Amino acid sequence: MAGLLINWALVCHPCALELLARRLPLTSRSWAVVRLLVNGPPCARLSSRHSGNLMIADSDKKIDNVIFVAPGGFHCLGLQQNGSVLAWGCNAYGQSDVPVNLNRITAISAGRCHSLALTHEGRVLAWGCNRFGQTAVPDVPGDVVMITSGRNHNLALRSNGTVFAWGQNKFGQCSVPADLVNAVKVSAGEYYSVALKSDGSVVMWGNTSDIKERSTVRT
Repeated sequence: MAGLLINWALVCHPCALELLARRLPLTSRSWAVVRLLVNGPPCARLSSRHSGNLMIADSDKKIDNVIFVAPGGFHCLGLQQNGSVLAWGCNAYGQSDVPVNLNRITAISAGRCHSLALTHEGRVLAWGCNRFGQTAVPDVPGDVVMITSGRNHNLALRSNGTVFAWGQNKFGQCSVPADLVNAVKVSAGEYYSVALKSDGSVVMWGNTSDIKERSTVRT
């Protein structure tokens, strides 16, 4: 079983664990460092065959059966195999205060100072900072199949292929295109949003100018 030490506040995707583990300066003041122990290479989602253990640095607390981790701005969420949710790190806005009796969760996501969870019934729950309405989940039918968080906004994909968004909309990141249908995946950047459609095309909205200028899209 491999052990990796990382600074969770700086990691935006678990796939970067191995690379960042070699570069981050680790000191004795490592309360913000976690060790993710997994069987095999680091991955974004650990299958039931490769469930892992989570070790919080400078603590004797050991958490078993973690299958997914979601780093936020200054906190982190962990989803256990039994559907329960764990949180640690900064709690200035209650983003690490997991609601009591929260269970049977299928997905989690963390923004800068807020947290999201998706229930097995397709409902979205949110807690933490609500300065921009990022925890004010819209009243929609319980048919959500995917959630994702940006800095201060969120996206949710419904089973019918439509997308809804809420939270900060300063750059239009929550202004979902009216003609967006047949979406199969969604992802949120800091101030922009992205959707992948069933035909393989990608739709982006929000503050995407820098992305378009610096990126080359390949088909």
